[in-house]
Amino acid sequence: MLRTREQKKLMAMRRRIGWISPEGQTRAMRTLSTSTLNQYRTFPEVGPELHAFLCMLGEFMKADLHRRPLTTDQVTSVAIEDQALSDADWKLVRVAVGYGLLHPNVGLGNPDEMPWREGTFHLAYALAPHFLLLPRRGKSAKLTAIKEFTGLTERQQEAFLASGYSQMPLFPEGGKP
Repeated sequence: MLRTREQKKLMAMRRRIGWISPEGQTRAMRTLSTSTLNQYRTFPEVGPELHAFLCMLGEFMKADLHRRPLTTDQVTSVAIEDQALSDADWKLVRVAVGYGLLHPNVGLGNPDEMPWREGTFHLAYALAPHFLLLPRRGKSAKLTAIKEFTGLTERQQEAFLASGYSQMPLFPEGGKP
């Protein structure tokens, strides 16, 4: 196989600087991400619950990205409402924020860097490769919807994702027009 001078030069440069293939980079990022997630299993008091909580969020986001038709924005944030939040879940959110596993979505419309018992939080970019997500601050899904999704069978999950779970009801109080 004949190679051009430029190809030979590029191959020699890659050998000199220790070029890592895209597959190797992906493998390294996923390994680092999984290791980061797994180290929180051993945290005192909340370790297993924190790990399960983060896995629940990440698996939902992964399903939303990979099992629904492609959209312009992926779900990488969770919306938390005070009235639907247990004390145990709030403790997990606080610990996750404290250790940089969840980040409050701060912006011009929402300047609060640590909302109290409600707000929108995105998954840490370091955890994105483990769940095959892009490291982005995307749209959010409600924590109640994520919990509901987790308890469903695979067939029910497909229907749940297809139903547009994030669509707000027209009459949230249940009233009729």
